[in-house]
Amino acid sequence: MAENDLKAALLADRTMLRVSQEPNVETAYEKFLAETLISSKGLSLSQKTTFAGTLPLVSNEQVKDLSLPYALANFQTLDQNDNGSLELSELSSRRTSLAGRKLESESLPGLSTAMEGSFLASLVDRHSYLRSATKTGSWWNLNLVDPPGITRQDLRAAIKDTHRLRTIFASPPLLPEVKGDADLRDLPGGVPEIFESAGVEVKTLDQPVDKALAAHIEQAPIIAIAAALYNPSTREIFVERGQSARKAKLHEVGHALDDALVPGSKFFSESREFNREVDLDLQNLNNLSPKPDWSKALPTVHFFIQSGLQAGRLNEGARKELFAELYQSGDVNLAAGLRNYFPRTGLLVDETLRKNGIGR
Repeated sequence: MAENDLKAALLADRTMLRVSQEPNVETAYEKFLAETLISSKGLSLSQKTTFAGTLPLVSNEQVKDLSLPYALANFQTLDQNDNGSLELSELSSRRTSLAGRKLESESLPGLSTAMEGSFLASLVDRHSYLRSATKTGSWWNLNLVDPPGITRQDLRAAIKDTHRLRTIFASPPLLPEVKGDADLRDLPGGVPEIFESAGVEVKTLDQPVDKALAAHIEQAPIIAIAAALYNPSTREIFVERGQSARKAKLHEVGHALDDALVPGSKFFSESREFNREVDLDLQNLNNLSPKPDWSKALPTVHFFIQSGLQAGRLNEGARKELFAELYQSGDVNLAAGLRNYFPRTGLLVDETLRKNGIGR
């Protein structure tokens, strides 16, 4: 993905992240419209196309949730025959009318064609369920007569259920009271801009990370052994202030970039191209004779990678750590050693960073 396209895609990612943190789905829809307007300002036409096209791809769950207040807010427009219900044919007709329009064009004030099309697709898919959401009328009549369409009451009932679920599964910042570092100029070139677009915050703490985040250990046990942490669901990097802070920060920056390079919930280290190069490097390593003593060859490498090398295979967690270790340059000897043993993977990481204007 080109650097300018990545910025636009990350702005879409950030928009949906902020929307997802709002439990009230009607408020979330209002926030979505406001964030979309703010994020798309100043983008080129090409970037606006990328932004609009990425929004509905970031999270199927958010599209599903937001389609409900969208339908309620635009009920009169969607109810073409003005009978007080949204029939399947009406939603399908509206969806068909959007075909062929530019993704970034506004089909409704503040709403892109791409996003409205996704909302309509979600409503069409769930039409039979939503039209009985209030559990009244023919629903109690042994379903002998199907409701003709989705009513306002159905939408309000579905919104109530959605609000309950969003409250249960909310993902607010882990430490909302701690503000992100305002000055990120100590990070490599291109990284502050990526973090601004993606909504990543670096939070420097005056106590150990595991202690500061102790209240969250039950939900995320990895915190108990974390000297530093990147939390992808809230885009927060936590690092303790001190002599080792820069190395730890750069490692977590690596995780955040791994996340940012593929907008949505995927990581670059999960991609086919990354895993192809890792597998080829591992194949060469497993053919070495004698095999290296990894505790001596790479004494400071992350223990996920260390144990994986001993076993001759790297699981998903170890591959994420490999990306972060290849990225960070706080440990010069480690970075050089990893590139010696993982030359293909290291070359791919470096080339991907270069194409996206990201320094190390």
